Amino acid sequence: MKINTIISIIILVSSSYLYAEEKNKLYLEHERVTKLLEQAEQSYWKAKYKLIEHKQFAKDEIEELENRYGDLMKHRNSLKEEILSLKSENKEISGIIDNYKMRVSEIYSSQMKTIDSLTNFIRRNNPFTDQKDLIILNNLRTMIEKKINFISIADKILQFIDSKIDASEESTIYHADILNKDKILKKGKKIKLGYIFYGYITDDEKDAGIALRTSTINKKAFEWFEDISSYKDSITKTINKIDNKNDITFLPIDVMQSRAVGKSYKEGGSIFKKFLSWYHSGGIVMYGILLVLLYALFITIERIIFYRKNHLNADTLMTSMLSDIKKKKIDNVIKVCKEEKGSISRMLVDVLEEKNISRNEAYNKMQEVLLHEVPVIEKHLPTLKSLGALAPLLGLLGTVSGMISLFDVITTYGTGDPKLLAGGIAEALVTTEFGLIVAIPAILCHRMLLNIAEHIISDLERYSLTVLNLCWK
Repeated sequence: MKINTIISIIILVSSSYLYAEEKNKLYLEHERVTKLLEQAEQSYWKAKYKLIEHKQFAKDEIEELENRYGDLMKHRNSLKEEILSLKSENKEISGIIDNYKMRVSEIYSSQMKTIDSLTNFIRRNNPFTDQKDLIILNNLRTMIEKKINFISIADKILQFIDSKIDASEESTIYHADILNKDKILKKGKKIKLGYIFYGYITDDEKDAGIALRTSTINKKAFEWFEDISSYKDSITKTINKIDNKNDITFLPIDVMQSRAVGKSYKEGGSIFKKFLSWYHSGGIVMYGILLVLLYALFITIERIIFYRKNHLNADTLMTSMLSDIKKKKIDNVIKVCKEEKGSISRMLVDVLEEKNISRNEAYNKMQEVLLHEVPVIEKHLPTLKSLGALAPLLGLLGTVSGMISLFDVITTYGTGDPKLLAGGIAEALVTTEFGLIVAIPAILCHRMLLNIAEHIISDLERYSLTVLNLCWK
């Protein structure tokens, strides 16, 4: 028992020593761990503080970015609205520009039409065409084509028109070389009173002329009339008075030319000249109608000659031959038919020379001859009928062309001159008149020749049956 106690004490003492030593180790370890914990805690809090600081900084940055993003979105929406507004304004501006371009184009087009009208006026309404005016108008036309400032062009056009208005109020007389109606060059005086009177006299006062409107729809609006008979003395006195600067002078014409004064001044010509004047007034279509007339006339004459040769005394010939056929004198009939010319003679020769054929063969032979002769008899008749229908159509074509030309003249010069309108319409209708003049006789001739052809064909059929019944019972 004691030993156990001593052992226990020894063990307790030794374990106490060991425990104290272990305790010291544990204490030291505890202190080290505690320091590490303190350091770790300090590091943790430092990191946490830094994290809190970073988090706050990030939060502040986020708030600032959100604010900036909001501002940017507002600015973006504002830019979108501005872009939409600019697009709308751009469309309006484009429309304004297109409208402006269209207006400018219309202005240039109107100016070009004005230049064309002025050019036609200078060329048609003035026997003494001034080449300087044509050069000015051509330069203006070039400026319009190059689309130079239209305001400047408009000013120049107005200046040109003003100059022509001023020229219409001026009277001019000057000495010049004059080529009279006999193509002889003489010295003389020419006078121009605005746009209403143009005249001349030679120094020897043997020749005088005035320029008058032609009342035609061709390119010449004026024509010199020199065959003015009794008006020559009045023209001579008028020009001499104006040359001597008399205060009052009477013009021996209708200055407004509201009627066909040219015809009243001009001396009458022959019927042939009047016909040529009437013919040429119709234009180029008249030549086509003339060709139709000549062709129809040729066909008519050719057919008349053909029918006279081929059907002359046919009834008399057949009467004499039928008597020989009844008497069985076939050779005499063949001989007579060969001497005569005509469809009946050719038919009888072709049939009667075949003496030994049957009736059916003779009938077929006659039909064959008829089929050969009918186209020859009716030759050219359909063409003549077509020519009769073609002539008025050509006349209508000429009338339509003339009316188109007349409306072009009306577009340029207006409707203020009834003489111009009446003369233009009359010229346009000349082709229709000529077409009807050709068509009516052509249709009548066709009907007449067709009747003759039908009569010849009828005789052929009748006489062929008569011969067939006599020779082949």
